[in-house]
Amino acid sequence: MADIWLLLVAPWIAPLLVAHPALRRHAWRVYAAVSVAVLGLSIFAAAFSPELTGLGRLLVPLVGLVGTLTVLASRCPLHGLEDPRQHRIYLLWLTAFWWSLLLVALSRNLGLSWLGIELTTITSAVLVANSRKRSAVEAAWKYVMLCSLGLLVALLGLLLIYGMNAHAGRTALAVLDFGALQAHARGLAPATVRLALIFLTVGLGTKVGFAPLHTWLPDAHSEAPAPVSGLLSGVLLSLALIVLWRTDVALAPAAGQGFGNNLLLGFGVLTTVVSTPFLLVQLDLKRLLAYSSMEQMGLIAIGFGIGSRLAITAALAQIVIHALVKSGLFYVAGDILQAYGGKKLPRFSGLIASQPRLGWLWLLGVFTLVGLPPLPMFPTELAILFALFSRSALLGWIVLFALGAIFVGLAHYVVESALGEGRPVRARHGPGRSWVGALLGFAVALPLGWLLPTALLQSLSPFLTGR
Repeated sequence: MADIWLLLVAPWIAPLLVAHPALRRHAWRVYAAVSVAVLGLSIFAAAFSPELTGLGRLLVPLVGLVGTLTVLASRCPLHGLEDPRQHRIYLLWLTAFWWSLLLVALSRNLGLSWLGIELTTITSAVLVANSRKRSAVEAAWKYVMLCSLGLLVALLGLLLIYGMNAHAGRTALAVLDFGALQAHARGLAPATVRLALIFLTVGLGTKVGFAPLHTWLPDAHSEAPAPVSGLLSGVLLSLALIVLWRTDVALAPAAGQGFGNNLLLGFGVLTTVVSTPFLLVQLDLKRLLAYSSMEQMGLIAIGFGIGSRLAITAALAQIVIHALVKSGLFYVAGDILQAYGGKKLPRFSGLIASQPRLGWLWLLGVFTLVGLPPLPMFPTELAILFALFSRSALLGWIVLFALGAIFVGLAHYVVESALGEGRPVRARHGPGRSWVGALLGFAVALPLGWLLPTALLQSLSPFLTGR
């Protein structure tokens, strides 16, 4: 237990140290050093802590790694962060956002998970509006209003579940532990549980970015500082989906084995299909990545909705690879924006010729997202498709057509932007060094795409029983 508490306390050491005048001008170095220590603690907790079991052993080090890379990618002045005081405030709120994500990853209680996700809304909204531009403030308000409304709907479902347990004489908050929910689920009223699951799916689905509840997502990702977009897209969406899936599985004995799975499968297919046309016509660099996250969440929801060993294994591996690759792509996008001062893809024709490091990383990252073999998302997406075809050939062909269209569209964009023969716009500034974080993330993701599914398949039972 001590290591878990230390992991929750450690991120706040950096703001306390930076409050000292002698360390104030070295703020980023202090935050970077503390973030590396937090990463070490998260790996130690996953390996040795008896309090951390099941999915926590996968999620906690993932949140620790992506959070650390995000802090390291925040070194160079970003748009709106040229002032040192603004940069310190940014790092403070980034720490709060990262801490709330750690809280969700550590939680094994539906109520605490809901609270952690609500905290992520508050902390990340400040970061979305960090530049104080009109468009950024509007995006932050839209994000807060829609996600808060969604989480209010999810709270209604949570209260229904708690109320049924309280009626049965179980009033302690521990009754909302996922293990306790599963143990007592058969004693709950099936119709009420199904209603609660609908509320939770709609509410948490807003945070995940399920269609048609996704309208906040492209605006928030487009306006947030690039490293924050990486943490938002790579980690937050997946954690909200994990909480929803854990709740569905825990309440399956009452709602029926297929009810929650069908909700996830339906929203997953709809989200994947709806994201396709937006990806095909999108020329804004960060909005393109945002809609790609929407498509990825749809695929992962499909895997969880199918519910087979193969599908769940692929979905969990997809979460890890997506977190590392998508956050890295946002870091690269931040460097591109800093160098060129624009977000439209036609401006970057011939990126490899003008900025080779950024161009090659951009090429590698996007081709990974579309599942080009032998890159790490190819086996996970293929496994989800196989599992979907075994469940429904019609849905399988629909999703396969959508993924094929996305592959063609994104391949066209990335080849044109990275390898195009057009004369590239001259860089206005030198690129930042956030690409180093992308390089580290890709270096971890590339072997994991093939090794992690096998490891998860061999140890799937502990992951499921320890949710």
